[in-house]
Amino acid sequence: MLLAIFGLLIKFSYTGQFLLIVTFIGITAIIRGPLLILYSAVYLFLTSLFPPLGIILSAVLFVISLLELKRNWQLNLVALSFYSLPILSSLLLTFSSVDPFCVKNGGLLLGIIGLHFVLQKFYRQGFTSLSLLWFLIAAPYELLLFIIPKKNNRLRQNPSKNIKKIK
Repeated sequence: MLLAIFGLLIKFSYTGQFLLIVTFIGITAIIRGPLLILYSAVYLFLTSLFPPLGIILSAVLFVISLLELKRNWQLNLVALSFYSLPILSSLLLTFSSVDPFCVKNGGLLLGIIGLHFVLQKFYRQGFTSLSLLWFLIAAPYELLLFIIPKKNNRLRQNPSKNIKKIK
């Protein structure tokens, strides 16, 4: 399935690549969304009971996310190459006069061979196909969560202060 998805990403145009990535983001949001809401509710409940606990929990979660990033650096590099190679091949086709057949099929051949050997390495380390598939499908969603700002100062302001009283 991973090789088929990679093949689709290579063969699709920009629009198809974008729609496939948006589909992956939607699937991941549907599955992880309720869990994030539950996690946020528990976090807010605990910090409302004891406010300094919020600082401690935030520090612990930050350290855990750094450890997770360190542990999954190889997977993150694979996800980067999984999505960047199709996009780079589309850019090469757009801005050069190279034969499209050679670029698409050459990129597909090199990508599938490389992905095959990388996946074999991960299978030897104990990963399953389903866990690798889920990691690669969830990678655009994780990147989107990383890019989106965590706080919005406009939303934190009290809008009732800006309303003038009517006499």
